[in-house]
Amino acid sequence: MKKNYIAILKLLSGMYLLAGCAGPISPFGGLEVWSGDGQSFVFSSKEIPSSEFSLRPKRQVLHKASDFKIEFNLNNQKKTNPRIKVTYNNKDVTNTFLKAAKLNQSSQKQIEYVFNKLRLKPDRRHSIDVYWSPNDDNVFSRLAYLPPVCSISATRSIASTEPFKPNPEYIKSIKNTATTYHINPSLLAGLVAQESGFNPAQVSTAKAIGLTQITPIADDEIKKVKPEWRSDPRIEKLSVTEIENLIRRQEISRQQDWRLDPQLAIEGGALYLNYLMNYWSVEENKALLNSTPHADRTGVILASYNSGAARVKSKIKSNGEYWLEDDELKEAFKYVNSVVSYCYHFSDQ
Repeated sequence: MKKNYIAILKLLSGMYLLAGCAGPISPFGGLEVWSGDGQSFVFSSKEIPSSEFSLRPKRQVLHKASDFKIEFNLNNQKKTNPRIKVTYNNKDVTNTFLKAAKLNQSSQKQIEYVFNKLRLKPDRRHSIDVYWSPNDDNVFSRLAYLPPVCSISATRSIASTEPFKPNPEYIKSIKNTATTYHINPSLLAGLVAQESGFNPAQVSTAKAIGLTQITPIADDEIKKVKPEWRSDPRIEKLSVTEIENLIRRQEISRQQDWRLDPQLAIEGGALYLNYLMNYWSVEENKALLNSTPHADRTGVILASYNSGAARVKSKIKSNGEYWLEDDELKEAFKYVNSVVSYCYHFSDQ
């Protein structure tokens, strides 16, 4: 009997310790069982529009960690300390958020919560909502922290390339090339950032080379338009390590391979994007996109740049609106989110 009693105590003790420790992880940190975090949050209060609180940055940052701010303007409110609720993928994370966030108050009517270095990974979807009640009437307002957006055909000038500090000539070339080929300059800059980190000598495991990481397959398409651009035949036969060593020693340079010329590499990336834009403008492919929810043109073109247009088309046909969720497009999913995030946050929002 005594042994059973001790065993029960140990079991209860273990359950208490388990409950007291951090549970599932969200981008805001570990969720504690007894705090209410991790519970499904059902919004049942009256929802009203509000211009008196805002989120900064305006949209999610998926390519790096960034400070996330909730800013309140309480000029017309009775309380100076509003009640807030934060949810992640419809799960309450308020306690975890408030424990880590810093509360700043610039005046009696202006306050902000700052969560430092929020990391939203590009390989998954993030649904973040902020609710607040400025008074005691149980009436809440809601703001959704939305994903970044980007259109390949928009005209958005490049305002920043943070966290990169590329050669200014690269940015000048990106702007000029984007104008020539009718491509969003911020998208082209975002593609370069994701592909090579603005490193003109970058070589991938697939032997993609240069600022825009042109693969041998893409090179074949580009050569139909630019047959005079030279490619080094040794690259097909050599290992990636050997190619990197030859580039480092300048035995393969822009004289032997156009992809190592920064200006041509940028133009080559734009040419391949144009090829993909034309591919998805063919009547059959255009009709496929129009009939498929969530198959937006920019996302499809970026996924095609990463994984090939034929593969993307096959997944749209077989999976419909969930085409980008396919296991074979995991890398493309991450790629699209990253480039779109760079594009949005590089531009002059």
